[in-house]
Amino acid sequence: MKLVTSRAVFVTAMFMAAVPLPAWAQSPAGYPAKPVRVIVGSGAGGSVDIVARLVSAKLGDTLRQKFIVENRPGAGGMLGVREVVNAAPDALTIAPVPATFLWAKTVQPSLPFDPVTDLEPVSQVTKAPLVMIINPSVPAKSVRELIDFARANPGKLNVGVSNGSATHLAAAYFASMAGISVLIVPYKGTPEATNDLIAGRIDMHIGGLASNIGRIKAGKMRALGVTTLDRSPVMPDLPTIADTLPGYEVNNFHGWLTTKGSPSASVSRLATAIAEAVNAKEVSDAITADGSTPYGSTPQEFRDAIARNAPAFQKIARESNMSL
Repeated sequence: MKLVTSRAVFVTAMFMAAVPLPAWAQSPAGYPAKPVRVIVGSGAGGSVDIVARLVSAKLGDTLRQKFIVENRPGAGGMLGVREVVNAAPDALTIAPVPATFLWAKTVQPSLPFDPVTDLEPVSQVTKAPLVMIINPSVPAKSVRELIDFARANPGKLNVGVSNGSATHLAAAYFASMAGISVLIVPYKGTPEATNDLIAGRIDMHIGGLASNIGRIKAGKMRALGVTTLDRSPVMPDLPTIADTLPGYEVNNFHGWLTTKGSPSASVSRLATAIAEAVNAKEVSDAITADGSTPYGSTPQEFRDAIARNAPAFQKIARESNMSL
């Protein structure tokens, strides 16, 4: 009888060793114990959504748990963020956000929360430059010449922006740092602004680099500089705006936030897995093709970037009367 029992235990042990462990047991930190909700505050097919799905698929493989992407468009992207703010503090509900979250409370003062202070930074997933583009009829071949033209013609330079977006912030920030007076022309989105720039109805726009490369090369618009501190590998010969205005930087990044009070070990584990995911070739290639650079920061690095940029961007948003 004892022999049978011992054999049964041995067979059972061998069987269990051959069966994959539950997802929570396979994760070194015991995270995540159940499926993770990744709530995108915009519609399917946008850049934040695309990157979120790429990264989530890779995280599912790495952490052996489902990362379920849900789209909650509305309220300037804050409808989905609100769900994360109100979720349990277990790092199982995530908000992938664009840089606009830094000044969301400023342009939407009625929000019952502030995503800068009421959420936990996980990782800055990508870095992305915007590009300053002008209609070829504008007599400027560089950022310096554009500033000189604007100073000689105060209020004459028409700048198209997507209202309340990073393009709006970037244009207002540029005008403030350069000490120039421009006419801000708000649009519902960047495609409308880009079309009017090509048609000559506006003089300048700051928009996505990847989406405008073809038009730049075709001579439909002239590129003067990128908004990041480093040049873009997509157009390495194009200078930075900071070359002319030291300290100017608008990084149109994507980052992941989670519920305030989530365990630091879980947040760190997720950040480490994100860094691995964005640097995997298939994910990295897709991010680069979109004009961004894979990043994958630590929670502290992302927290530092928020602390460094949010006050200046909120100040510009207030002074420019940005709203949604």
